[in-house]
Amino acid sequence: MRTALVNQSSLRVDTVAGLWPMPSEHSLIEAIHRDGRCVSIEWDDGIVLETWVRWKGSWELYRSNQMWRLPMSFARVVIEVPGWTAVCFGSVSVDSYRMPDRHRHPQSGGVGPDLRRDDVDLGAVATRLFYPTRAGMTIFDALGDPHVLTGSGNVDRSEVLWSLELSPFTSVGELEYDDMWMIVQSMARSVRSGHQSLSVYGRVGQPCVRCGSSITGARQGEDRRMAYWCTTCQSGNGQRLVPPSSNEASPPADVLYLNEARAARERVRIFDDLRDFG
Repeated sequence: MRTALVNQSSLRVDTVAGLWPMPSEHSLIEAIHRDGRCVSIEWDDGIVLETWVRWKGSWELYRSNQMWRLPMSFARVVIEVPGWTAVCFGSVSVDSYRMPDRHRHPQSGGVGPDLRRDDVDLGAVATRLFYPTRAGMTIFDALGDPHVLTGSGNVDRSEVLWSLELSPFTSVGELEYDDMWMIVQSMARSVRSGHQSLSVYGRVGQPCVRCGSSITGARQGEDRRMAYWCTTCQSGNGQRLVPPSSNEASPPADVLYLNEARAARERVRIFDDLRDFG
């Protein structure tokens, strides 16, 4: 089942009535885990579907045009991907949840704007991404923070950072507001266009289509989500995406104020250290 479903886009996910949350349309299946009679399926948008199967129940895999062993009325979960359909018969319970946000904090703000909406304010997303409290986060982790943006998945993060030749380990503090604009616009295009082809996601060990170097992958951040990148194109040379110029967009006033406050605190800390230690 893993071979057929993992890294495939979901065409259909049907389950018991009223189950929430559910994976986004066309989100990719990222992992399948089994622990005894429990089978859990993870999507790249952070949704996990968990099933407990009776002794006579099972998950069964069928070709798209193949007849099922039992009628549709016996199915508790149906997941369809290109070429395959996975069906769960005889499940005692079906549950779903969103992976916990370990960066959650009472002052983090609400859920970020949804990039799937046509009227989304990309400037608001860029502002959230550029906020001083995220300066120490990697850009990969920040793009997965639901307080920054919603509606995107793990595949969007990896593919967009590859398209911009930006290392997923670049810290937010190394980038400027114009860089955030470029990243956010690319994320919005990725979410709305779908994933016709993948350049790095799920391609560990394969050659980069741009430079021929090897694609690698690793679990990243506290939530341990998979990041994929090219070892050469995204080597992390510290260069900005947008070269500095006099025409740079200015960050919002509240962001500028907090950045200056943070710099002032750092100056005071350095002065105190010099006074205390000579």
